[in-house]
Amino acid sequence: MGIQKMSYKIQVDGLTINQGFQQQGMLSTSLLDSEKLNAEILVYPNKANNFTTILVKASGNFQIQIFDMNGRLHLTPTEILGFSEQTLKLDNFHRGVYLIEIMDQQLKRQTVYLLKQ
Repeated sequence: MGIQKMSYKIQVDGLTINQGFQQQGMLSTSLLDSEKLNAEILVYPNKANNFTTILVKASGNFQIQIFDMNGRLHLTPTEILGFSEQTLKLDNFHRGVYLIEIMDQQLKRQTVYLLKQ
């Protein structure tokens, strides 16, 4: 009996996530195991040049991370308080689409797209 390879293909909002493979330095994610964060999240300007501002309209502490479309981490986990603005410098980011992941203390997550010009 040989090794069975399992893989999954999940499509969400036009994005395709393939699970069942490993690559060093890649984000491993599972959309099936996490609940969605129930908060209004504002990211502005969103066609950003040098900076963007994030506002989570909910109470509590949140953690934000930014990934490129290849799953590479571009902003290590950063704390943000609910109802307070966090301005992020984007000088070192290349043009493209990024994913901003916001997570609360119960590990509920929400992802917002950011377009860097």
